[in-house]
Amino acid sequence: MTEIDLMRVKETYIKLKNIQISLNELKVKTYNVKTQIDEFKHIKELYEYQIALEQLCKIQTTIHELSNAEILDLASQEIQGTSTNEIYVYMGSYIFDKEHPGLESVKVPDDYADSHWREYRNIESCNGDSNVIVQSCCFQTFQDNHHILFAPSGIDEKAFYLEVRRTFFMLAIESGQAEACKTICKRYLSV
Repeated sequence: MTEIDLMRVKETYIKLKNIQISLNELKVKTYNVKTQIDEFKHIKELYEYQIALEQLCKIQTTIHELSNAEILDLASQEIQGTSTNEIYVYMGSYIFDKEHPGLESVKVPDDYADSHWREYRNIESCNGDSNVIVQSCCFQTFQDNHHILFAPSGIDEKAFYLEVRRTFFMLAIESGQAEACKTICKRYLSV
């Protein structure tokens, strides 16, 4: 990702975290006002105001309950560039299924010698262009030219991808891309 993209992600993440903090403070104030309004329910305008206030509280609660990972996922949607650090997560090996015409492909074990293609996912992309399909003739070339991370045994590839992606973005926000790349490769290439 470009430095501009990282700056957008960082700014959006900080804005969302600040909104979350502000909403938490507003939630306390709203509760106090709601308690006071309850004493005067018989006044129509206050009753309508209370209903609007309750709807606002529901929205606040939803935003307030977002985890850091969910906020980071929202912020990382700010990426617009195509430049990457060439870090991919291996998502699996596949064959074309000739025996079952309704199925296009079947996932096979990673060490299956006759796999037709492999899927990799770029940890920086979020807009649908993150999956790369590599034909069997190009497996080695692709792996030689990119940092390929493999999920540890027993860990789902999609869950591993999300973990690596979120870790990368948090590190990039805190320490910059270069440090994030070093840390990700050090931490996950040896898995």
